[in-house]
Amino acid sequence: MSKNIFKFNLLSVSYRHVLTIKNMSINLSVAICLICCSFFFLLPTTSNSQNISNPPPTSFAGKIFEQVKPSLLQIRVKLNSNGSITAYGSGFLVSADGLVVTNYHVVANLVMEPEYYSLEYQKSDDTVGPLRIVAIDVRNDLAVLRLNGENLPFLALQKTPLSKGDRGYSLGNPLDIGMSIVEGTYNGSVSNRYNDLFHFTGAINPGMSGGPTVTDNGIVLGINKAIRLDGQMVGYVIPANFASELLENEECQNPPRAPYELFANVHEQLLSYQDEISKRLLAKPFITIAMGQGYRAPDKLDNFFNCSGYKPDTTGKYYNINSTTCESNSHLSVSEELYSGYITFEHYLVQSDRMRTMNFSSAYSRLFKNLGGNTDSAKSDTKNIGSYACKEDIVTSGNMKMLVVLCERQYNKFDHLYDIQIILATLNQPKAGLLSRAIFQGFSHDNGIRLAKRYLENITWNP
Repeated sequence: MSKNIFKFNLLSVSYRHVLTIKNMSINLSVAICLICCSFFFLLPTTSNSQNISNPPPTSFAGKIFEQVKPSLLQIRVKLNSNGSITAYGSGFLVSADGLVVTNYHVVANLVMEPEYYSLEYQKSDDTVGPLRIVAIDVRNDLAVLRLNGENLPFLALQKTPLSKGDRGYSLGNPLDIGMSIVEGTYNGSVSNRYNDLFHFTGAINPGMSGGPTVTDNGIVLGINKAIRLDGQMVGYVIPANFASELLENEECQNPPRAPYELFANVHEQLLSYQDEISKRLLAKPFITIAMGQGYRAPDKLDNFFNCSGYKPDTTGKYYNINSTTCESNSHLSVSEELYSGYITFEHYLVQSDRMRTMNFSSAYSRLFKNLGGNTDSAKSDTKNIGSYACKEDIVTSGNMKMLVVLCERQYNKFDHLYDIQIILATLNQPKAGLLSRAIFQGFSHDNGIRLAKRYLENITWNP
């Protein structure tokens, strides 16, 4: 909002008009009063009022926008069959010969289905042209594209550290309404993420993904990624050093890559990523939490997990439920439907002192069935992922007996990647039990099974 709206246009009364009383019958005291009032309006205001009433002719954000605008692009994903645009993003030039940085998720559909999609850009001067992908970093959600051109205006990438509270400006085309600039502050690295991200207090909206966040000098400190939908002014920005590393990749200087090469490169990156996460989690004992009635179950496994407890509403029921849910902040978005390296789990302690054993058993069974409801093959995304295959068994662990269901489904386009679920119900108490479910998305079969086994081993009971 411009400060000009706070600048009031005060009525100016000149001395000449006050003193011209020729041919008029006017009381001298009235004239004196008018002179005093006029003099009062001409007095200088306080320093605060001067700042509000006399803003600079152009805001600093406006100057940054004009400086950066020639290097900004809107990235468009087009459907080849009819030329319609299916998705928008943003990007920016980083070399005079046409290298462009954006988010991987902006161009993911083209990588997954190159026969159906193509890319084009639109500059701030409405120039339109084709784009091709030359390098991808799925882990950091980055892609380098290339357009045809020379002597193009481009942006430099920040190489020196920033301080918390430094001013920044996020640029992009939100919701296809036109290139915009959003002012905010840099707040350092996000602490609860597996991959490095900066916290930026600007409103990064859909369509701004892949655009730059720049310093006061117009140097790129990061690349727009996302905004928390459950928060206000909490934006995530990818540090610029990851873009620098990707640009140093020899692929950026090579001729256009075939679609199958891009896809194979993504596949390789996903397999390496899930292996890294698995080794980190399996290298140390799982952290557990007491669930009541003598039960313990896995809790926050690392600093990139968020866990919270809650009590579901059981009004009208004759049993109580206390639950805990955890999820990792480590997943990669492979496409709109697929994730890799994502872990979620939840526990439900069910207990009653008002039900008969048979009635509790019936209610407990229904809850267990509902917990495993999303393994239904009819709910699978059959284009990208197969149906779940499940097996059920009674497992004895220590002094506890459990009904365990293990389910697995394979990614159709990525060999050796699976979603694996483990669902269990303890069977050692007549009117109390622990239900639990863990989902490991986008892991290899071996790593997924190792994680599921470790998870199961950490469900314990000590009455």
